[in-house]
Amino acid sequence: MSPSTAYIRVRRLKESGYIRKTIVLIDYSKVGYRIKAFIFVKVDPKKFENVVRLIEKIDRVLQMYDITGEPALLLYAVTKDHEDLAKLLDEIGKIDGVLSTNTMVVLRTLKEDYKVKIK
Repeated sequence: MSPSTAYIRVRRLKESGYIRKTIVLIDYSKVGYRIKAFIFVKVDPKKFENVVRLIEKIDRVLQMYDITGEPALLLYAVTKDHEDLAKLLDEIGKIDGVLSTNTMVVLRTLKEDYKVKIK
């Protein structure tokens, strides 16, 4: 396939909404962020929107999900080290409406993929 044909196909997929965004995947460990963590956040339901709005502003939190179950949010964050993770957890814990957090640190990434086979 020629580059111009590929460009036209990708442009059409973007225009039709199949491709939402084109991104660069950074190896965060190479830029000093060696700790990956999943953080469950239990939130006061009355303050949910405020908590989400404030967590959205934290740059080390890369992903945030509204999930089922007792913790209301699942966060994926990267930090430079364990001390930086502790500071991040303190920052999240001080947000009005955050009732508690439960953190799991990633030991090894066994699979990390961003594609789904479409049939």
